[in-house]
Amino acid sequence: GLSHLSKTKMLNARKAIDKQMEKRFPGHKVRSLDTWQDSQAVWRHLANLAQQKVHYRDCRPYLLAENVEFVTDTLDQPSLGTLKVSGYLRGQDLDVNQLVHVPGWGDFQMSQIDETCDPYPLVVRGNQDRRQNHGKLVDAEMTEVKSTSFVIAKATNPESLQSEVPLDSMDEEQTWPSADELADNKFMKVKALKGVSDYQGQWILDMYHADEAVDGEDDDDDESIEGMTVESNVLCSDRPQNAGCNEVEEVDEDIADGTQTELGEEDNYDEQMDMEEEEKMYERLKQERQHVQFPDEVDTPQNVPARQRFARYRGLDGFHATSWDPNESLPRDYARIYRVSKQHYKRLRKLSLMNGSQSKETSNVAEPGSFITVHISNVPKSLIDSRSPSQPLTVFGLFPNEHKMTLISTAITRVAAFTAPVKSKDPLIFQIGFRRFSTSPVFSEHSYQNKFKMERFLPQSGFIAASMFAPIMFAPAPVLVFRENVVGKYDLVAKGSLLSLDTDRIVVKRAVLSGAPFKINKKSVVVRYMFFNREDVDYYKPVELRTKWGKRGHIRQALGTHGHMKCTFNGQVRSEDTITMSLYKRVFPKWSFNPHVNILPPHIERVADEQEQETQAFQMFDN
Repeated sequence: GLSHLSKTKMLNARKAIDKQMEKRFPGHKVRSLDTWQDSQAVWRHLANLAQQKVHYRDCRPYLLAENVEFVTDTLDQPSLGTLKVSGYLRGQDLDVNQLVHVPGWGDFQMSQIDETCDPYPLVVRGNQDRRQNHGKLVDAEMTEVKSTSFVIAKATNPESLQSEVPLDSMDEEQTWPSADELADNKFMKVKALKGVSDYQGQWILDMYHADEAVDGEDDDDDESIEGMTVESNVLCSDRPQNAGCNEVEEVDEDIADGTQTELGEEDNYDEQMDMEEEEKMYERLKQERQHVQFPDEVDTPQNVPARQRFARYRGLDGFHATSWDPNESLPRDYARIYRVSKQHYKRLRKLSLMNGSQSKETSNVAEPGSFITVHISNVPKSLIDSRSPSQPLTVFGLFPNEHKMTLISTAITRVAAFTAPVKSKDPLIFQIGFRRFSTSPVFSEHSYQNKFKMERFLPQSGFIAASMFAPIMFAPAPVLVFRENVVGKYDLVAKGSLLSLDTDRIVVKRAVLSGAPFKINKKSVVVRYMFFNREDVDYYKPVELRTKWGKRGHIRQALGTHGHMKCTFNGQVRSEDTITMSLYKRVFPKWSFNPHVNILPPHIERVADEQEQETQAFQMFDN
């Protein structure tokens, strides 16, 4: 306690403790235990507390393993076997025919359920026994518990483990939507060109080629294709943000001096450093800084025509005002998932929760509160070998169809302790409810529009949507995002909640081409450095131009053969302004779902400065 301190130091210590506890546990009150009355008040408070419900856990059956045993099925297949998990069943009834999920291992079928005598029974004592023990709790004697067990359910019609739609390689023809389908999705009239349908008229350019398959492999081409992207700072002098072109962060001298103390000798410092990892981190930091200063801006290559470099992009006559057919040019991975829209998701969730709460056949179920042994079939032995005996093992029952693959979205925000850059489609580990898996999500803005702009990096603040291919899950469910570091440990990257299941969610990647004013005559401007040949200027004539100061315009004609163009705007253009053109293409997540994730260590490393702050808060008054 703090009773040995003076009143002034006690108040200061209490403020420091309250500050740290509010940071760790916001909304909770810190109580003192200096006197007997304080302890009585804490006991009364604990007696009146009610356990908070965990929705994703309480609506389904689950158990925490008291005993785990692995039995090899046959000598022919020593890599597979039956996992016997014993424990108290909690939540809802467990049907032997439903699937179960082991976090970090995946989904499995059950062969049978055994009910075992309770190893820790509740022993009821009479009044005389209670008087003899003076009201003390008496543990049950283990000799009184029988170790017999009997089968209460055997699987007769287990649910299938098939999680993907069977892929038919012959069924890949994609027809254009009918007039009725287009009329249902149309919410705004746009004047179309002569001889062009209403839907096509909403696009200024359609640069998808029929012979090109659209997949998620090339979504990082703006930064990673060698020989196409030209690093140039030509426009830096013409932009208002020219101060950030050559910006370099200064290293704190105290940090540099402290490295010698940590490693012992300065000569051995390089031996402890992974230079390849340092170079990768430097490139990530540079890309993130450039993205913050110039969002979505891409340099136009000089050695490749822009119409080829951005062949899969198209111009839009208004980002949110233009409709986008969700079934157009879908990748091959979409044929493997179960299509769930927002309307279908609400009904599916309602039916699944009703199914889980309804009573099943008593001959096939185990009731909550009983001590049971679950026989899980076809469990790889490698998963058992990778498990640490000190780590807990839990088993959750799944609702019907909850193991099938679809497209899910989560709303996450970065934690303050993690500041390293996280790029879209980086491999991350997600803990959504009871599920843990690794995948490569696509980041996009969190809004309520018909299209969502892709974000290249996880922002330092604010919520963002992360979309990925994963099994069907139902909200509400908390989300934790981890990333494995170079030493094999896990860093907490972000937290949030499950957003929705919507396979029609349209995530659009934007590429902004920029140019500089060369000659200005009121509303008429000659622009250079956006294109480098005459053919590209003529090709992108229909696309609208914008300036960073809010002007709008169009290309009138090409001047010469080196990419100069004459443009007209709706107002006077400043000489320090930048001319931009936005192109868009739809992107999809990578199929990188992996349910086999090693169990996270019980302690996640905290940042060094936070540990130092906590130590100072609790030990500053000991002297």
